[in-house]
Amino acid sequence: MYRADRLNAILSYLNDHQSMSVDQAMREFSASSATIRRDFSHLIASGMAARGPNEVRKPSAPALGIDPPFSVRKMTMRAEKRAIARRAAGYLKNGDVVFIDGGTTTHCMVEFLGALELRVVTTCIHVANSLNELRQDNGNLEIVMPGGVLMPRSNVLYGAHTSDQLQTYFARWAFIGVDGTDGTSLFSVNEFISSSQKTMIANSDRTVLLMDHAKYRRPSMVRTIDLDERFVIVTDKHESLAEMADKVRKSGAELTFVEP
Repeated sequence: MYRADRLNAILSYLNDHQSMSVDQAMREFSASSATIRRDFSHLIASGMAARGPNEVRKPSAPALGIDPPFSVRKMTMRAEKRAIARRAAGYLKNGDVVFIDGGTTTHCMVEFLGALELRVVTTCIHVANSLNELRQDNGNLEIVMPGGVLMPRSNVLYGAHTSDQLQTYFARWAFIGVDGTDGTSLFSVNEFISSSQKTMIANSDRTVLLMDHAKYRRPSMVRTIDLDERFVIVTDKHESLAEMADKVRKSGAELTFVEP
């Protein structure tokens, strides 16, 4: 097994369990103690896991208003995020104007856009860069970025100038990465992200919310908007979401599950 796949498997396990021991990882991945300890040390140094006695543990929840760096978040639940992004991209048709929010799952959408003729408005540097690479093979993409202040941990533009420019655009779809939800409302990590998301949602016909199952009941600082019939939620199928599913359906939003 390649190291990246092993690291991702450890992180996926920690999403659903409190800890993973060295012995357990050795059995699971048929790897030596030295290899597993190097993997554990890498995850701990990156802030993706916490140190325990001869084990790694699920890290403490991030403080409200603070999001882990993009480079850390993109390592977690990669199979789930790709499956969610693939389904979300399936809503698009030639000629669509779309908003794509900043986030690791929305970023995954770029891979599945193919040769679609699209006009994409995004606040995310990572999304814009990947779209620009795709444009080498797909000349039908137009990329629009508002101005603003660059948020260093996520490489997302924010501020009054960003919000003002977003107000001038209208789209068929908005694709929003979810920081957290209680099944009735969408939450954002801070007021700057929340402001941009509100504008994208208000200026689009419908909104697709992309979330992996770990985002249910994840603490986030700002309530952005209540869910209703304008929203489609795409998430991975997981037993922990049964309660959320009932709440979402009562709100009028559409809920779609995907298999990683």
